[in-house]
Amino acid sequence: HEGIVGLIAGKYTHEFQKPSFVMKYDEKNEVYRGSARSIESIPLNQIFDDLKDYFVQYGGHALAGGFQVAKDEVLTLKEALHKIDEYGMEISLVLLDIIMPEKDGFEVLKYMEEERLISDIPVIIISSEDSANYIRRAYEMGVSDYINRPFDANIVYQRVSNTVKLYAKQRRLMAMVTRV
Repeated sequence: HEGIVGLIAGKYTHEFQKPSFVMKYDEKNEVYRGSARSIESIPLNQIFDDLKDYFVQYGGHALAGGFQVAKDEVLTLKEALHKIDEYGMEISLVLLDIIMPEKDGFEVLKYMEEERLISDIPVIIISSEDSANYIRRAYEMGVSDYINRPFDANIVYQRVSNTVKLYAKQRRLMAMVTRV
């Protein structure tokens, strides 16, 4: 359901006071449909205007908006991995699907594992792929959680929130240990 992305974006922004963009791939129309939420100091409408060439459609106001991005305008796997390298520990969490238009999520996990990022950046898989082999492989590659579609947005939000909080506590503990 399309309303789920808006609920997840809103709850994430509310709890963590950071802008959030959540997208879902629409296979029928071959576009990503998304919802964004922000905080007062970072107006979304300005971000949308700056990036208008990348959107099929967009609209909204300073704190909330919706958008569509053509499949070929979404970050390629290489660009996404570069962003992971660039932002590293600043990334709170990666939501990943196993089945994607060009590459699969296992390639992202393999890269994160090779670069030793999987232990520092939590990954939650949200996928309609429910085979035990896929789920087992994802956990073996280091994902924090695996959520099957269809799902309840409130449950997804709580699982994301709990995982982000757990990793934040882990980072604080590691910082305390290294100072001693």
